[in-house]
Amino acid sequence: MALLVVIFASSLALGTALPDKYQQAKRERETQLLFVGLQYANAIRMFYENPYVSVKRYPQTLDELLVDNRTMVPRHHLRQLYRDPIMDSTEWGLLKNEEDQIIGVYSLSKAKSLRTNFGEQEMVAIAAGDKYEDIKFVYLRR
Repeated sequence: MALLVVIFASSLALGTALPDKYQQAKRERETQLLFVGLQYANAIRMFYENPYVSVKRYPQTLDELLVDNRTMVPRHHLRQLYRDPIMDSTEWGLLKNEEDQIIGVYSLSKAKSLRTNFGEQEMVAIAAGDKYEDIKFVYLRR
């Protein structure tokens, strides 16, 4: 009987601890999503604002953020193409302008986010919605 009580108590404790661990892991992925998304938005800004090119434009592909060959000396606006921490994938949703140039990225996850307010960052536009795909990391020139 005492063994059953111990098993029941430990199961109860484990049952309450697991959801907390899940929430903590999800919060960490959201924090990483914000960091990575801002890295992409900043790289798009640096690509567009490159002072060594005469014609300003947004990148056609994310690879152009790795190596910008528009000048004699290539510039590197990103060190690597980051993975989407929510989907654990290298594939991102791309926001494009009318010239089919990339102005921002977003996660392709349709899951609901824990946070409803990621803060008003300069390069983040949050659309109406509570899913990860609704959080857009965008650079729009002023």
